[in-house]
Amino acid sequence: MVLSFYRYHEGALAHIPELLQEYQAKRLLIVHGSISWQKAQPKLTFINEAPQDVFYHQYTGECSYYGANLIKDQVEAHHIDFIIGVGGGKLTDLVGYAAHLTNTPFGVVPTLASNCAPWTPLAVMYKRKTANLKECQSTSCGKQLFLITDPTLVIDAPVSYFIAGLADTLAKWYESETILAQPQLQHEPFLQLAGYTAKLCEKAIVSQSKQAIQDMEEQKVTEEFIHLSEIVFAVAGLVGGLGDKYARNAAAHAMHDAISKYLPASHQFCMVKKLLTAFFIN
Repeated sequence: MVLSFYRYHEGALAHIPELLQEYQAKRLLIVHGSISWQKAQPKLTFINEAPQDVFYHQYTGECSYYGANLIKDQVEAHHIDFIIGVGGGKLTDLVGYAAHLTNTPFGVVPTLASNCAPWTPLAVMYKRKTANLKECQSTSCGKQLFLITDPTLVIDAPVSYFIAGLADTLAKWYESETILAQPQLQHEPFLQLAGYTAKLCEKAIVSQSKQAIQDMEEQKVTEEFIHLSEIVFAVAGLVGGLGDKYARNAAAHAMHDAISKYLPASHQFCMVKKLLTAFFIN
């Protein structure tokens, strides 16, 4: 999967119509959540004047094979030639996987900065009835045309999700540092880039997170908030993209998944577990 167009700034959503026109999209399927859609819809003014036929699908709230097949059914029933996902990480994963299944081009409009799902060519698939059980699927056949969003949209989300995203991104640094310390990996150019990118994320979060979180609590779109939210959903995705399994498959994520499987009630503390584990292995 190759991302063709990226923008993150105030007014960025206005670029979506020209991209749809460039790609000659005629029939759109907008996949969305509930609360996030209520906040995003007023900013997606192009929909009201879109020359394309527009269809809507509210996802189940989980990134599952069942949910992906529901989108697949919509694509086939309405002859959809472009999918737009509007929402959080599970929704963007779901849209990417559904686009992969149907070989349909798509774009995403993230509504919060809680993980790097909008950037990465992987979808974390949860079982429909046991949300703590999951596996990763490639979305490499999906044609992601754009990742576009606006900080005035992203800032209007629960602060706890942003904090979780910062913790998840920090965990990437501690995991990749441990793996890439192996002598046989230290001179591989792409793995070196993955390590540098992870360190860039870590340094920015450590130095700016206090201010960025305060700014989000006060609903102030500042340089610190824009910088760190962009790191969470975009730059952090480069770590896994450049380093593949060598930059994301250490103890923190694995232990988090195992604990969540056998102690489902701990899921609400998932990012705390992940970050503490990352510190522990170092």
